[in-house]
Amino acid sequence: MTVQPFRFLVTQQEHERHPRTKDVLAAQVSVPALFPDSFRAYSALKGELCRDIYGDMPYGVYVAPEAVLSGKGALISLSDGKLIREQNAGLLEHDDLLKELASFTPSASGREAARIEEAVSLVSTCTDCFWHWMMDSLPKVVLTEESGFSGAYIVPTGELARTCVESLALLGIGPERCVPYSDRGCAVTRLWIPTYFSGFNAPFNPAFIKRYRERLLSSAKIDMDSPERMYVARKSSARHRRVINHEAVEVTLKEYGFGTVFFEDRTLREQISLASRASIIVAPHGSGLTHSLFMKEGSSLVELFPFRRNYSCDCYERLATVMSHRYVSLESDTDRGDDLFVDIEKLRAILGAVVR
Repeated sequence: MTVQPFRFLVTQQEHERHPRTKDVLAAQVSVPALFPDSFRAYSALKGELCRDIYGDMPYGVYVAPEAVLSGKGALISLSDGKLIREQNAGLLEHDDLLKELASFTPSASGREAARIEEAVSLVSTCTDCFWHWMMDSLPKVVLTEESGFSGAYIVPTGELARTCVESLALLGIGPERCVPYSDRGCAVTRLWIPTYFSGFNAPFNPAFIKRYRERLLSSAKIDMDSPERMYVARKSSARHRRVINHEAVEVTLKEYGFGTVFFEDRTLREQISLASRASIIVAPHGSGLTHSLFMKEGSSLVELFPFRRNYSCDCYERLATVMSHRYVSLESDTDRGDDLFVDIEKLRAILGAVVR
């Protein structure tokens, strides 16, 4: 795979759906341009640069005074109404984000809501997704903690709220430092804004990714039995990307020594611990594959895709390159919408190549 840096692009069709988006995007201001003197270096990777959507930038944080967080995506604006662009980058063509940008006006709502003296925002329009939480938001904690931050973290509410708190605890952040975000917004006297990082750019930042991985692994490892060859399955109650012929897949994988795991039945600590013991993971495309980060380097990853997969969804292949995993994908031959049907003979051929 040829890996390209991830870029946030808004298509002409999207501009037509949300006409003001282009103007609002153009009006966003860079944090380094606004607050160059506030930069605090990230000491653990001194001399290295983070490759992100704005080019190569030093690891670290900037401090913005009198910032306001507004709306579902916690868009960051300053007291003069300027919208800071770093918070919005890298969120794909996420329609909720485009709607927020298109309708954005400097709001007093944050000023009327709770005020926080010193904080880092871990909220975006995509933090309802485990991948984006683990690979876009949570890495900010490593940057800020090692840059001397000791304030509060503004965290999302909703389905991932428990996971957010649990993952922060693995990085040494207790619940007393977590402030749940409300759509009413909030005002922050000193908002720390880390160098923008996206999991899509993980292959360009391997040293940082591996350091982040080790921080989580050192806290998460527990003693438990787990299969080295693991089928990370989705339950029939899942909303999408269900394996239609799950039973046939499970029987086939069992012949090759695989055990079936449902991550949703496990705590985050257990999920990471299970993944750290796996040498091969087979799983449908989805957030569970984020745990391939915690497998032993040089392991194997088999990703199952729906029919005519979206080729921009290569986030787990990118992650595999960081960890030097052998990566293989298998696309469904039949159109089942977001669900998928696995060709058992093709699966056997792949297993014959990766199982040693």
